[in-house]
Amino acid sequence: MTRGVERFADLIRPDGFIVPTTRRDHQRVRRGLARGELVSVLPGVHVLAATTVDTTVRINALRHVDPDAVVVGAAAALVWWPEVEVPVVEATRRGQRRAVTGYRWTKARFPDELVVEHGGVRMASPALSTLQLTGVHGGNAVDEALRRRACTLHDLWVVHDLLVGRRGTRAWRDLLHDSRDEPWSPAERIFHRRYREAGCLVAHQTNYPVALDSGLVFLDLAIPDLQLSFEVDGYETHKQKGAFEWDRDRGTQLAGLNWHEVRWAASFVMFQGAATRRRIRAIIAARAAVFGIPVGEVLRPE
Repeated sequence: MTRGVERFADLIRPDGFIVPTTRRDHQRVRRGLARGELVSVLPGVHVLAATTVDTTVRINALRHVDPDAVVVGAAAALVWWPEVEVPVVEATRRGQRRAVTGYRWTKARFPDELVVEHGGVRMASPALSTLQLTGVHGGNAVDEALRRRACTLHDLWVVHDLLVGRRGTRAWRDLLHDSRDEPWSPAERIFHRRYREAGCLVAHQTNYPVALDSGLVFLDLAIPDLQLSFEVDGYETHKQKGAFEWDRDRGTQLAGLNWHEVRWAASFVMFQGAATRRRIRAIIAARAAVFGIPVGEVLRPE
């Protein structure tokens, strides 16, 4: 044990925090802070100086000062999006909200159904934190949440409806309408938009499951009646040999099931809107001809 650990061993709680309650303990902690053996995370909540005060430590410290505090935004999203950047821990707080390094306090209050408990700390639900992140990440926050199965589109609409009228909810509404085909990436979101604009009359499904010998795969956008699949990929997706080979193996298995898979470059879909729509229409018309379906039954007139 280091000398600091020995000196404060009787004060260290099972979760690693030191929260003095008596005058004598407060005096010991003040001396420890002065000697550099302790550091403060929040007023009245301390850890040994050797502890790395990261986002997780800041989140867990909250339960010692305000059990009703609710972690929101990016910090709450860490539960389902571990890679998300968290500049500060944002949380609702009751009473006095003194400025503290690493934290940002908000006066907002949320219905209990939008709050979940994680590790003894109250947090914004995945659906609520998703929509809160759209202010920084836009539609990508929704795409990530849907792809990771953190929540459903219905869950997101429930949050919107419960908070409608608050600042920012109009932007949420527009974004959720644009997300109605449940994209899993920015490129898919744009392709879905192009597809809707192309005027297809045949039912489609996104993230459509198909069982292959190698396992279950999800087609970006499928028209089951035509056994037609549209896939959107960026260059980064296929830079590695394994990903390249997996896609080719998947393609041959789909072909064996009579699926026609059409792959699109994400950059083309993003920057060539008119051409993308024209090609979607041409591909659907050609596939309908294979099935002997008149064009008027699969495409609206231009």
